[in-house]
Amino acid sequence: MWPLEVIREVTVAAGPGAAHRAWPALERTHEGDLVVAYKAGPDHHQTDDGVLWVARSEDGGLTWPFRRPVVAEPGWDVFTHHGLTRLRDGSLLLHRVRARHLGTDEAGAAGAGAFFARGAFIRSQDGGRTWMPHGADLRMPFISAAGRGFCYGKVHELAGGRLIVPFYGTPVGSTDERQRVLAIVRSDDGGRSWREHSFISASRSSPLRPSETDLLRLGDGRLLAVARANGRRWLYRSWSADDGLSWSELEPTAMPGQSPALLALESGAILCAYRERTAAAFGLGCAVSGDDGATWQILDSLYAGDSADCAYPSLVQLPGGKVYCVFYTSPQQTANGPNTEIRGLVIADRTVT
Repeated sequence: MWPLEVIREVTVAAGPGAAHRAWPALERTHEGDLVVAYKAGPDHHQTDDGVLWVARSEDGGLTWPFRRPVVAEPGWDVFTHHGLTRLRDGSLLLHRVRARHLGTDEAGAAGAGAFFARGAFIRSQDGGRTWMPHGADLRMPFISAAGRGFCYGKVHELAGGRLIVPFYGTPVGSTDERQRVLAIVRSDDGGRSWREHSFISASRSSPLRPSETDLLRLGDGRLLAVARANGRRWLYRSWSADDGLSWSELEPTAMPGQSPALLALESGAILCAYRERTAAAFGLGCAVSGDDGATWQILDSLYAGDSADCAYPSLVQLPGGKVYCVFYTSPQQTANGPNTEIRGLVIADRTVT
């Protein structure tokens, strides 16, 4: 028997009308509600037009009757991704990214059409019903002025209240827009500003090109990082024993994918969901580890897509030995353009038995 079993699939966000709904972020509030943030727009980062939406469920993710747009700005593609986080005080932090394609004068050496993206946090103190700005865009000195640079993954709250979160982007001085540097950034004021940083991968020419990364606190106090490696189309791992100040060398895992989301299961095992991307298949993959991320058991796919434009999972633990996973489906062409949906899976965790 596989250690995970999907017992229900639901639609979190769909029509009416065609839209590219993607990059969901999931969290469970102090009241027990589920909150999902996602982007809805005409396409996948081709048009500078996207709106950040938030949906809420009060029945464990079985129905999603409450949804509303929370951030939009003309001329910008506004989106989010895995990383919505509930802090100890019950408030929610959500990473909002604004992106657009630069013209010739703005782009400089990067060239016309360069994808410029920066992110900031917004905050909710009422379980995701209303949201307010929470600080300015994160502008790190190691990121190209004409490239991308933003957070991905859950925020972690350290002893004393300091916050840390993974951050990646186009390195300053790089002539190759595909290159990436990967860091941990820190905030001492609840996420309003992020000034300090340490690198997981500082090389401006790394063949891995690491980007989207999620963190998990292990039972022995270390942090586990699982990172997307664009140059390998594989997931890599690293550990830190000092709250993210220094990191071990990135090493390959057995997981053939991108866009990781980590969750500590009730049994003590670790679940990693990711966008599966191999020569033969696209979709939503997952794996479990019983040794703090050193080795992984690859499980069956949870969703089979038609293209690489899908998945981007986000996870939370539910009561009663269950896990909730949200993801997005591959685009289906309609008369009004490509259409995707945000879906949710209720998963029974058999690792607890």
